[in-house]
Amino acid sequence: MSSRENIRLASLTLAALVILSLTAGMVPAAITYVVDDPGDPTPNTGILTLRQALASSESDGVASIINFSLGGPTVITLNGPSGTLPALTEGQTWIQGPGADQLEIDGIGLALIFDIQSSGNAISGISMHNTASEQILVQGGASNNWVWGCRLGMDMVGNPGGVLNTRGVRITGTGTDGNLIGTDGGSPPSGNVSPGGASNEAERNVISNHTNSPGYGVEIADSASANRVAGNFIGTSVDGLSSQGNSTGVAIGAGCTENCIGVSDASAPTDLLGGGETNEWNLISGNSSSSVSVRGSSNWISGNLIGTDVTGNAALGGAGIRINSIGSDNVIGTDGDNSSDAGPPKSGGEQNVISGTTGSGVLIEGNSTTVAGNHIGIDLAGMSALPNATGVRFVGAGSTLVGTNADGVSDAIEGNIISGNTTSGITFGYAVDSVIWGNVIGLNASQTGAIPNGDGIWAGGTEGSSRVSIGVDVNGVGGFLGSPTPSSVMSNVISGNTGYGIQLRGDLGDGSRRIHIMGNFIGTDATGTASLGNGADGIHFGWAYGNVVGHIDWPNVIAHSGGHGILVDGFLSAPMANTFTANSIHSNAGLGIENANGGNGEITPPTITAFDSAAGTISGTTAVPGTVEVFADTSDEGRQFLGRTYHPFLSPWTVTGVVFAVGPSDNLTATVTDASGNTSEFGLPLSIPVELSVFRAD
Repeated sequence: MSSRENIRLASLTLAALVILSLTAGMVPAAITYVVDDPGDPTPNTGILTLRQALASSESDGVASIINFSLGGPTVITLNGPSGTLPALTEGQTWIQGPGADQLEIDGIGLALIFDIQSSGNAISGISMHNTASEQILVQGGASNNWVWGCRLGMDMVGNPGGVLNTRGVRITGTGTDGNLIGTDGGSPPSGNVSPGGASNEAERNVISNHTNSPGYGVEIADSASANRVAGNFIGTSVDGLSSQGNSTGVAIGAGCTENCIGVSDASAPTDLLGGGETNEWNLISGNSSSSVSVRGSSNWISGNLIGTDVTGNAALGGAGIRINSIGSDNVIGTDGDNSSDAGPPKSGGEQNVISGTTGSGVLIEGNSTTVAGNHIGIDLAGMSALPNATGVRFVGAGSTLVGTNADGVSDAIEGNIISGNTTSGITFGYAVDSVIWGNVIGLNASQTGAIPNGDGIWAGGTEGSSRVSIGVDVNGVGGFLGSPTPSSVMSNVISGNTGYGIQLRGDLGDGSRRIHIMGNFIGTDATGTASLGNGADGIHFGWAYGNVVGHIDWPNVIAHSGGHGILVDGFLSAPMANTFTANSIHSNAGLGIENANGGNGEITPPTITAFDSAAGTISGTTAVPGTVEVFADTSDEGRQFLGRTYHPFLSPWTVTGVVFAVGPSDNLTATVTDASGNTSEFGLPLSIPVELSVFRAD
């Protein structure tokens, strides 16, 4: 059984409770209590206080409904000496406030307001604030409870309430599963839980202003699993246009699994986890520490607006998503199961917009995280920048997937658009066995113009990485995914960035290494034709060694750079053994390949001395034994790969099988790669007659 099926079964249990209660006649038999006195603990002029109603409902042996008749906007101020309200221990108690703008409960510093210790309860339509622990606690195996239409951490007007807001909702403990905070994502259950049929928007909770330590809007803790947070505003004002941040919007603790924040792709119409409905998205913005912090495993963060306002077109700031070092197998965005995968927030899709945050949009420290199908650093439409400092950063994280998993299901929509970020689109360090596949980095959603990051991809510094695949994986670098068949869906478009397309750095002995860069479009669109160059070098190596750029079947296009196509800066160190093969490198402002300061040993490029169009050969000499590759270009780079020959000796070499045909004039260029893997710059070009052009042989 899949993880999402487990969640679906948990939520179906809640739906079944409602349906069974209706069919068995439980609702007509339920006792209704009407609170008409705002006092606490004893009535003044009315009949019943909330405290009395709860005490009665939890000892009556049947389902209970608590309504309110208080004659207009009312504040219930709890009486401290009386302690917290009676706990919900019996089950199936439905507390139906008149609306969060009509009823407010001030906790006056008590630990909590509602303590749910049983299953099948619902709380709606109340503002709550000023508690030392949390406004609502769900604990002890309590399942299938529903909190909707409340304002937590604020008064009924929507202003911050009290000074002791620590948590809005806390769901805690093994077996505390299947609870729903927010909208059910479809037609709400009729009768006891939502009389009259509330709309999804009316089911929204606003959970803000929790800044007293630990400052969680929603906390899922201590192995609580299969819970869902959907359709809420967390860290914002009631209208979603300004910030009223928590410290952390949603915190998922250690041991907590299969929780869903946002859109679920369950499809059953009675399933309270929804099926990609349009109001399941959360707005999680303005939170100072994290929008979502995850220490658990196998959780989903899907279909949300994070860091933006409610329109998705302006930034509210705050922090982004953080996957802690002990978290694993979490999904940010689409899970690629061909159900509700496509589409942005507000349309029922699993795409997150993660933009406008003050740090990293996504920070990953745990293993086996998937980031797929999101807009990161851009607005909802994908056409304007809403910068994060960094789009995605993974550090010390193994088996990270940014983009598609290339399994043949939903691959085309699993790539992220990562653009507009201030420092870099993607940064990684101390990362192993990870892949970056199928993303657009630095362009708008239609690939018609630049929305630049600083650098497209930046790796290394003192955080050397290894075995990372950027683009098509043909050598098992990203083998943790099961080594899928190499495919064009793995290709990234890395273009339009202000700085480098890709920058790999490191220190001596700890540089970025064994990184494979294959099949990408660097400086163009996905057709390889548009001029959308990066501002500096297409690929820049600094103290990075043992990396491979290109493959005979999956070359990169590296073009239109403001600097060099590829620069290897050795900083006067030993040769770096970076290999470049079969790529299309052209139209760059600098050299196609530049080895500087000892980079790649600054080995001497080969010389082309002759060609024979009738025989289909190109010949020359080399001072370096190794593999010679020949190219054609209108300038002195290597737009078209023509062929290669392995030449282990210092003597003339010949590449055969080149087809010469009538066409525009070309130059021929060549590189050599020595036995250690160092590739030279392009040699001096040799012109060919205007009536000839060259083509790679079959």
